[in-house]
Amino acid sequence: MCLNAETGKLIWWRDVAPVFIDRQRQGAGPRATPTYHDGRIYCLFPRGELVCFSANDGKKLWQTNILAATDAGNHAGLRYYWGMSASPLIEKDLVIVQPGGASNNAVAAFHKDTGKLVWKAGSGTPGYGSPIAIDADGTRQVICSNGRSILSVDPTNGKVLWEYRFGSQYNCNCATPLWVDNKLFLSSAYGVGSTALAVGRGGVREIWKNRNLMNQFATSMIIDGHVYGSHGDFSGLSLRVRGTGHGQTQVGGKTPRQMLSDRGRKAFAVPHGTRFFAVHRSRSRQIC
Repeated sequence: MCLNAETGKLIWWRDVAPVFIDRQRQGAGPRATPTYHDGRIYCLFPRGELVCFSANDGKKLWQTNILAATDAGNHAGLRYYWGMSASPLIEKDLVIVQPGGASNNAVAAFHKDTGKLVWKAGSGTPGYGSPIAIDADGTRQVICSNGRSILSVDPTNGKVLWEYRFGSQYNCNCATPLWVDNKLFLSSAYGVGSTALAVGRGGVREIWKNRNLMNQFATSMIIDGHVYGSHGDFSGLSLRVRGTGHGQTQVGGKTPRQMLSDRGRKAFAVPHGTRFFAVHRSRSRQIC
């Protein structure tokens, strides 16, 4: 769907993919935010449909299914699976996605102009955080979330550069990795915690790792050496601040700025100028 940003008037819409409801019945809508690049919109839907549209008029330029194209299979029967949720990454001529699979198909690249499969790489259950591209130690790397690990892939050929074990038994790495000040920040819930990594060509080194901040769904933000993010999973949810250099708590816990405790709910921190807004979805409430 495309709306006029000033008036809200509908410009175009397309009915593209069937409804998907996971085993926990947590909603039927699309999960992944569309990606815009050079006049085109790239959309990934829960059942694996990857569709490219003209942003101007909504014309469908190509469509493929990333699960079928990579032989990843249908994940719908898995106990811990909530649909394809990671936004596509545009890297030069490639659209990079994360179908998840045990046969060199955890990550895949399709040509952005045709939708043809270019390469596939790595093994692992599907993750939910979106892939990002970084320049580290003189190399271009695409960082991808699997269910229980983080993969680095050379985008030119799909070669796996390194893998870092990170995740829980629920196969649920949902927050997108962050690359700031030559540090890779990761966070996951269900007892996992956070870590800051120094990244090289062939591996990573832990700068720090602890359980002071556990992102369940929402990605944290990093400003001036501080990590701002929501903390919690099945227990209370709070807003916490960490220093990227050491990972220790600087603001958090039972403070007036705490997010309302609400089991398993989602919250998002959004920066604006010198302030940030914590948006609590379950109660449509904002805290500044």
